[in-house]
Amino acid sequence: MMCHSLDITVSYPQARMAKCARCPYGADHDCYRGVVMLEEPVEYYENGKTVTVKAGFCFDGASIPQAVWSMIGHPMTPKFIPAALLHDALYASHAMPRDEADAIFRDLLNQSGVGYLKRAAMARAVQAFGRFAWGRTPEQLEHFARFVEIK
Repeated sequence: MMCHSLDITVSYPQARMAKCARCPYGADHDCYRGVVMLEEPVEYYENGKTVTVKAGFCFDGASIPQAVWSMIGHPMTPKFIPAALLHDALYASHAMPRDEADAIFRDLLNQSGVGYLKRAAMARAVQAFGRFAWGRTPEQLEHFARFVEIK
């Protein structure tokens, strides 16, 4: 799989949350742990298909518990964002089977230069706990399906 773009523009559509005390970018960086919104569409190429996540999709970065940020990294670490964005979009919309979404997550972490140990820990966490994020109501699936297109 080849990732078309790693440049992702996001905004914070919800009320500002308390600043993250452990942000790796410094105290004056505008980083908040919470939901962010994609401002421009992002395309990924995978096995001859184009997966587009459309502008307006909201996601929460990599779902990393704060207790392990010092070992794995901050949820908004730039290397994690492409994988987290696509994975969240695929989980929310069920545009692909869960195992395929998990494989793409691992591949994008690898392409983004995430080291083997962090990548393996994140992939195992997704395997173990992803089932809690996979379940959606028909209304939720309909809502999120409009943000993901596969051609």
